[in-house]
Amino acid sequence: SLDTVATNMGFLLMRLLQDPPLRDRIQKEVDAVFSRGIPELDILMAMEDLNGLIRETMRLQPVAFGITRTACEDFMFKNFQIYKGEDVLLFTTADHQNPDYFPEPQKFDIERYREPRNQHKQIAFSPFGKGPHACLGVGLADIMLPLNMGLIMYNWEIEPGCDLDKVKTTFSPAPILSKNFKIRISHRQAA
Repeated sequence: SLDTVATNMGFLLMRLLQDPPLRDRIQKEVDAVFSRGIPELDILMAMEDLNGLIRETMRLQPVAFGITRTACEDFMFKNFQIYKGEDVLLFTTADHQNPDYFPEPQKFDIERYREPRNQHKQIAFSPFGKGPHACLGVGLADIMLPLNMGLIMYNWEIEPGCDLDKVKTTFSPAPILSKNFKIRISHRQAA
């Protein structure tokens, strides 16, 4: 799960660098909370803008987009024959782009995860898989992502260290940012 968290961090940083008004909005929330020290878990989880950023990034750029399972018996699925012992790739995040679950699915909208919408609480939101085979590290990632992003944003100025228009998503085997993605960091002045 640490590699998944690290990959998500790259996508989060990229999103913030591409959208300065969003970065300013998240920065205000981070400064208000982290200026009092490292927040308690309930306060960290209540950070609506930061957690909205994380959830929306995971919805649109899921790094754990599917899971592999082995068929335990022969079966047909939509006119495709699957045989016992074959590996099947299940795209658990396929509905992240489904307008039945996420209106305007291509729009980046951190408000999706607030009351009354709560779009992360529906079955279609599954950046870590679903059910008994969901990622075991989901609880850890739910803490590490906002905590690490909050600490980075509170303590460091970030700016692009490359041409962001030339950064691509590659697959190795999961989605990652291309190797030309670079950021420059410097200490922030006291918030």
